[in-house]
Amino acid sequence: MNDHITPSSPPPRCYSTLGSPKFTWTEVLKFAQSSGLSSVEIRCLEGGVVEPAKFDALLPATHQAKSDLATHGLTLAMMGTSVKLLDRTEDELSNLKRFAQVADELDCPWLRIFDGGSSRESPSDVTLNQTREFLSQWSQIRAAEDFRCDIAVETHDAMANLVISRAVVAALPQFNVLWDTHHTWRSGEDLAEYYDLVSDRTVHFHVKDSVDRPSKRKPFTYVEPGTGEFPWAELGSLLKDRRPDARVSFEWEQHWNPELANIESVMPAFIRMTDDWS
Repeated sequence: MNDHITPSSPPPRCYSTLGSPKFTWTEVLKFAQSSGLSSVEIRCLEGGVVEPAKFDALLPATHQAKSDLATHGLTLAMMGTSVKLLDRTEDELSNLKRFAQVADELDCPWLRIFDGGSSRESPSDVTLNQTREFLSQWSQIRAAEDFRCDIAVETHDAMANLVISRAVVAALPQFNVLWDTHHTWRSGEDLAEYYDLVSDRTVHFHVKDSVDRPSKRKPFTYVEPGTGEFPWAELGSLLKDRRPDARVSFEWEQHWNPELANIESVMPAFIRMTDDWS
């Protein structure tokens, strides 16, 4: 484990707008403020995924967005991109650059990218070599543009598997991690063992709950925090050793699972389940 200073209060909390996909920018900020959160994680607004082609339509002008955040006592913790680490399309570096421009304008420190790949198969040497080149190109772009923000890789696909994660971490240059704790747990991995691998590089956490019952899109069903099978107490104990500025983000995936209850009804449970994670 790392030697981070142990926080003495609940972690800085935010939520992903996957949980309120139809909210406008202003509605997101009002909801986050009223919920007692310190920041927001932007992925969806007004019914769609936020992508560079939609920035002007979905986000206010920079000066207004910064003023809005300050008025509501919030920061922008992360912007969610669709870029993948292990299997990318040709235009993803240009998309990442556009996201970084907006993130820096809004003092947002992190851009989420997915891991990509498959949890059933380790990436090939060819894929790893291509990924090293991608990380090198991003590092060069970041230096040339003097970007302050950086990427954080979500443990979503290949990196939900501990063995594959070890191989990826060993093979690639240092990179930051967004640990989706639910994916790790649902993949049958031990949370403590996995966190031991990624603790020093984890800058953001996704949390949610589920039960072992198939839903329309998944072999499990998302449920209100604390009413499912996820080991909240175990995770809370592990995260006492977290990086103090790492956000714990409630990822209520209503955008992909529209049958889920509105986030207003389940946010209090997220707050309650994480209140003693000091």
